[in-house]
Amino acid sequence: MVVEQAAVVVSFVLSLVVNGLSSTGILGDGLTFSIWAVIYTLELILVIRQIQPADDMEALLQRSCPLTGLSVRWRLVLAFLTNAIWLPVYVNLYFAVALLIIVTYLVFLLSIFGDLNTISAPGFCEWLTFCAGISCNASWVVVATCANAFTVAGAFGWKDEFGVAGTPFAASVVAVVVAVIGIFMAVLRCDLAWSLVVSWALAGLYRMDTV
Repeated sequence: MVVEQAAVVVSFVLSLVVNGLSSTGILGDGLTFSIWAVIYTLELILVIRQIQPADDMEALLQRSCPLTGLSVRWRLVLAFLTNAIWLPVYVNLYFAVALLIIVTYLVFLLSIFGDLNTISAPGFCEWLTFCAGISCNASWVVVATCANAFTVAGAFGWKDEFGVAGTPFAASVVAVVVAVIGIFMAVLRCDLAWSLVVSWALAGLYRMDTV
């Protein structure tokens, strides 16, 4: 267990360092990216709390993925590592490879979200300190994955008359689907973290395309 705990800390620090050295405008301006201060703060709290959690939260962290058999902690490690790998690949314009990486990243986050969420957390404090950061991160990466997919499509020639990847209709459909997911999370899962982040990300994309 000590190895798992240490691996979570090291992989998180690595992702912070790589994110600090890399930058990408995939989801808009600096105001849009300021949400990462919230995401990383919540994930930092998670990383610290997972070192010595209460028994009920330790039981959640020890849950195994049905497909891989990995505990939540090892899935956190893989999520942080894929995050660190994705940014350098994307900023160096390897968009197709970056898409594969971010899809993998999203799968790990959703897998973790399946174990750490508003339903599994025994109380609000536990949700805020263990689950909210993953919810925020997964919500953002859903939108980023869609944006990365449009970038790949544009690289292969799917552009409108203005040279923008995709079409306004396709972008609208994706935005509606993402928004509906956010509404579902807010209404049926009481997960405002997911909903607020997806709203923030979509607003950033709107500003990027209209300002």
